[in-house]
Amino acid sequence: MTLLGLLVSALFQTAPAQPTDADLSVIKVHTDGAPLVRPAGTAVSADRHFSIAAGSLTSRLSPINGGRNASSVTGWLAGQDGNSGWNAARVTVSGTFKADTKYRITLGETSVVATGAQLASGAVDGLRYRSQRITPITIALADPDYFADSLGATVTNITVDGYRGNA
Repeated sequence: MTLLGLLVSALFQTAPAQPTDADLSVIKVHTDGAPLVRPAGTAVSADRHFSIAAGSLTSRLSPINGGRNASSVTGWLAGQDGNSGWNAARVTVSGTFKADTKYRITLGETSVVATGAQLASGAVDGLRYRSQRITPITIALADPDYFADSLGATVTNITVDGYRGNA
């Protein structure tokens, strides 16, 4: 047998169903679903109210200007209200925005476009998320000329108020 053949057979050995050594038994793990990774700073709530402060938000830095400006800001939420269905959401984004600039707020699979003036004046509706899942919420330019254009805003907090209903 060649050296390559020996290496391949050593790498692809299957453990026997019955352990050959009583002290080295095979460990089997069964889970209810796929492994779940919860990003640091994920807002967790059982009452459908989430607040994500600036310290828990992640900025995607633009390569323009040496990476000093964000092109988007993302936070995460995890609803643990015992419901596995959809929740409508009202989102309030706190910070400083250019009044005439259009921003896209994306919550999971849904998104809405709002101007900086609309964001500054209060909550936006039309979004949905599913409970029992980790859901990202992202603020970005609605229609940037270039994918790495600066957001031109400072996001200090994102509040998501979920409620049962249609978005």
